[in-house]
Amino acid sequence: MGKIVKTTDFVGKYKVSQNSFAQDDLQAFIDKFEKVYIRKLLGLTTGDLFYADIAALTFLPPVNAIYSVLFNPIAVVINNCDIISNGVKEILTGFIYWEYVRWSSTQQTLNGSVAQDSETAIKIDWSSTPIYGNYNDSVMSYSAIQYFINNDKTDYPDYNGKTLELVHPLI
Repeated sequence: MGKIVKTTDFVGKYKVSQNSFAQDDLQAFIDKFEKVYIRKLLGLTTGDLFYADIAALTFLPPVNAIYSVLFNPIAVVINNCDIISNGVKEILTGFIYWEYVRWSSTQQTLNGSVAQDSETAIKIDWSSTPIYGNYNDSVMSYSAIQYFINNDKTDYPDYNGKTLELVHPLI
């Protein structure tokens, strides 16, 4: 069970259609990718310490101040650069949205992967959806947290996060 993101967080910018079947699938994506992206963001050691500092089933920020500052939105100036992050929860929501929407565009059947077809709807090109913008917004916020950490090695001595690149619809 996820400790940061809930299925009810997928509204507004990150809206996904949910019924009882889709909600179970979305929860499975939260359970799978929440910790994966925390570990990418902070590295294995710091990521696990961050995640362990969040009480299960509370969906509250970490208790330890060095982790709660990363969890919450950040807006500071470091080395004459504006560092702005929407916080870990929104970053994770964006990345899980990215993973879920890409996966949910097809269904696995006995005949292989198929796309849904409807007489009252037309399939649009991915570049006409918010999927790339939402992912890139999460990457920018993710990078801001990493820049913040890189300027405070005292509090995060085991930090070993991985850089993520922006995506483009033509790639």
